[in-house]
Amino acid sequence: MSHISVSWSEGSASFLLALSIQIELLSFKEVCICYPPPYMHLVTLPDSLAPELPSLSVAAFEDVPFINFLRPKHREYPEYLRQHVAWKIRLKRNQPRNVIKVCLSDDSDEWWDEEVGAELLGYAVWDRRGKMDPKDGGIWGNDSLSKKFERVACSLENGYITFFELDPTVSYERNRAFEAAKKADRTLEELSLDGKGHMWLFDLAVRPKYQRKGVGKKLLQWGVNRADQEGVAIGLKASSAGLNLYKSVGFEEKGVEYAEAMGNPVGMIRQPRT
Repeated sequence: MSHISVSWSEGSASFLLALSIQIELLSFKEVCICYPPPYMHLVTLPDSLAPELPSLSVAAFEDVPFINFLRPKHREYPEYLRQHVAWKIRLKRNQPRNVIKVCLSDDSDEWWDEEVGAELLGYAVWDRRGKMDPKDGGIWGNDSLSKKFERVACSLENGYITFFELDPTVSYERNRAFEAAKKADRTLEELSLDGKGHMWLFDLAVRPKYQRKGVGKKLLQWGVNRADQEGVAIGLKASSAGLNLYKSVGFEEKGVEYAEAMGNPVGMIRQPRT
């Protein structure tokens, strides 16, 4: 009798262990099936989306102290700020060694709208400065005569507006002080000390309703990966609101803080990781 009891206990234990393992496997399978697929995707800015960037930028930077300081009347004249952003994007698109990445929604995103389709969530403007390995040239684009003409046209247009102070959103006195402060900032010099050149994040903007959903980090990660591949540092100017995001991928504070009224934008550098 005792022998039967022992055999039953062993059998019960084996049965329960097998059942437990099956449950664990089923749970793991469910996790694998239900795990959300990679959402959003990045593409190089196509011509068709370029007109959307100014409005996105104006909305994204509406409450940024830096913009409020240099352009105190941008809320009264939003069309002038949109024109300025459009000019800036046009200039960047015609500069060599420049990439504009945009983040678009996927049909797997929780905010996907069948009627809207792929929506522009944000963008990042990356510059490549200094020395560069020729094999990396294809990533950053080449110069051309048409691009040079466009840059000249952009410079003349902006020079005219600045010289005659025609943009009502701008405090030209504050802008002159800002430009003087930039010249005293040695952040860029430090970036180029290794002789390899560097990358620079010129702009990063996310549509307000999609902020804090991983869009900014996805845009930032492209540059981080690119810099690690090329073995170069990245520099940027960060507002206090963006410090944690940049620190999360290895940026460290460098340079000067220009003014408290501007939100204390600081220079940040991330060294490459191999």
